[in-house]
Amino acid sequence: MNLLNDLTLQQIFTRILAYLIFAAAHGIILAGAATLLGARAPRQAGRLTPNPMAHLSLWGLVMSIMFRIGWILPMQMNGIRRWKLVLCAVASLIATLALVPLADLLRPAILAWIGGTAGAFIALILNEFQVITVASVVLNALPLPLLTGRLFLIAAWPAQERRITRAAPVFTVLIVAAMLLWLDTGLSARLLDAIGTGY
Repeated sequence: MNLLNDLTLQQIFTRILAYLIFAAAHGIILAGAATLLGARAPRQAGRLTPNPMAHLSLWGLVMSIMFRIGWILPMQMNGIRRWKLVLCAVASLIATLALVPLADLLRPAILAWIGGTAGAFIALILNEFQVITVASVVLNALPLPLLTGRLFLIAAWPAQERRITRAAPVFTVLIVAAMLLWLDTGLSARLLDAIGTGY
């Protein structure tokens, strides 16, 4: 497996920037939705911010570079009811996904306003952001302790929130291992190419 050898410095750099945009967007959308629904923990933890560093998951970043799919740091949601947890997860995923067509609207304006190499580079970052966002929203809809879908688990078993949170590192290893195995089959490249064909 020589995936990293196949990546150019430009691809690595654009994927890092695209992931940071995704992390900032999904993080503040999720924290904002939770705050509107009555959760105090996201604000207290400093997550109600567009600063991507507040939401960054190191492994989510690594997976975005390697596979163009990732996740943010899990967010605590103490103090809101089960149905609000479900609503928070669903609304944040849909709102994050809605940014994909918005990037299509921004791209021509950026190319016209900035133009040249800089405009083309920003357009490339937007392309990567769209691919990473679509793939990551699909992944994060899964009810796994590491992902946004963890809120579905907590809604189903609120008494087990601490145990679900403690399971996140185990699922990090499992997801990374699954991605590496999937890479060997070639399915990941074909799927991500299919997602990215429109951008």
